[in-house]
Amino acid sequence: MEGEGPEARKLNLGAIGERRDTVQGLNASMDEGSKGMIAQVRVGTVILLVTGEAAPKVDMADTLITKFATTFSERAQEAQK
Repeated sequence: MEGEGPEARKLNLGAIGERRDTVQGLNASMDEGSKGMIAQVRVGTVILLVTGEAAPKVDMADTLITKFATTFSERAQEAQK
């Protein structure tokens, strides 16, 4: 996903799921100072897609997407046992 959006940069999700990819850049409005993040994680047969967007001058920590993706990933692992 890297390079797929305006001002895109890769984020580190850590070691969740079997495969993972995350990118951060401008949100869908493409307003200067806005922020959009998207993460996709594969856990067994489940593919999780987590997104977050913030308007200009609204702070959204990069760790927000990581926390959501980790929580959903852990739940998907439990459900598949």
